[in-house]
Amino acid sequence: MDGRDAGIDAEVPGPPVTLDLRFERGSGTQAFDAIAEWLDDRGTAVAGPTIGLDVDRGTVDVGMDGVATTATVTPGDSSGLFEVTATGGGMVVERTAIVLGDVDDAWGQPELVRGLVNTPGWEDGASIAPDGQTLLLQYLPVGIACLNGSDAGSSACDVVGPTEAPERPNMPGQERVRPDHTFEDGCPSLGLDPLPSSIIVPPVAEWAFTRQPDGSFAQPRPVFYDGADGCFSSFGLMFVPGGSGDVAWAFDSPLPGGTGPKLHAATLALDAPTPLGVFGIDAGGGLELAQQPGAQLELGETGSEGNPYVAVGSDGRRLVIFDDETGRRDLMFAQETAPGANTWTAVQTIPAPVSDPVAQESQPFLDGTNLVFRRELAILQAAWTGGPMQDAASWATPTTLLGPDADPSVGHVIVVGEPSIATTAAGRELYFIYGQVVGPNDVDLGVGVVHAR
Repeated sequence: MDGRDAGIDAEVPGPPVTLDLRFERGSGTQAFDAIAEWLDDRGTAVAGPTIGLDVDRGTVDVGMDGVATTATVTPGDSSGLFEVTATGGGMVVERTAIVLGDVDDAWGQPELVRGLVNTPGWEDGASIAPDGQTLLLQYLPVGIACLNGSDAGSSACDVVGPTEAPERPNMPGQERVRPDHTFEDGCPSLGLDPLPSSIIVPPVAEWAFTRQPDGSFAQPRPVFYDGADGCFSSFGLMFVPGGSGDVAWAFDSPLPGGTGPKLHAATLALDAPTPLGVFGIDAGGGLELAQQPGAQLELGETGSEGNPYVAVGSDGRRLVIFDDETGRRDLMFAQETAPGANTWTAVQTIPAPVSDPVAQESQPFLDGTNLVFRRELAILQAAWTGGPMQDAASWATPTTLLGPDADPSVGHVIVVGEPSIATTAAGRELYFIYGQVVGPNDVDLGVGVVHAR
């Protein structure tokens, strides 16, 4: 008799082929377990060579639980990055837990996004595609302190992140980076070189990454403005649920007569380096921008518009929710009057309890009937009844999903933001930006992810 016919073969574990490492967090605690085990080619845990677990911080208690080796990590009163290494059978697996001050019990242990996403440079504005297959972010190869009261020639503006392959191939403005890790503070192609000392323009662009079979992200390619030496970038690049290849972003145009950041939308493949426009010099010697894909959202208002969440409704009309971090400090919305018309209802503010009059709300993401957003230094969620967004009765009191540590010491995480949520075969995943203190007046921004329980 064939053992497969009797259902026997499916129960017989194969030899170990993969060393797996994952995190689990207890409810209401910063402590977490790092769990390492051998998996066969069907993903079944099996016995194998002895596994060693090493954690670079915290109090660690290592033990066995069946075929798994488990390290229980107690961070104490610290937040930050905890690097965990599993070794065995000649294999090494590394993952990094992100310990925060507060994590809602509906979510597990936050961790660093793996692959080519995080670098010593500045990763910001992360956004995940609804299916979890593409990750977007904005990148500068300098620390945040460079744009915080420094000048381009100071050590705070040293180029610390990569500007070439494999992490950042075809980086716009890479040619401005000098061998001594400083950068030319100007835009030579546009005749803006040098710039006034009060203006600092390190190379900058948005980037797209593709999810790999192991869950990491690779294949980086820039989303950028061509012809400008990496001097200008969009921000808040985000996928449009309900659209096919649709994305939205904000851009503060440097052209004469610019009115501050405005929202744009287009259908883009993002599977190769993708220009959002081409800068040049017109016949009169002035700055021009051509070949822009899609269109600006004609919201008919004069305030700053940033971090757009745009969704296509069942009737084909678009809803846009956005922020104004430099002025109104609240969340706003508008509805398209007809499918594809690019004419909109008047912009209105989402009221309290969402928009707190004495706090700053920004970076909205609508996850079904829950609005996820940043308030000051934390990520919150408010349930929406489906009623008029301008009515307070349509909103539940926000609760904290992810919160930072109040301790500003080096190594601690003091801010989280930029939430977006994907649904994959493994379940729901919340992506976010964290800010970890790395020195006096210097915070490193990176991209984290946490899985729903």
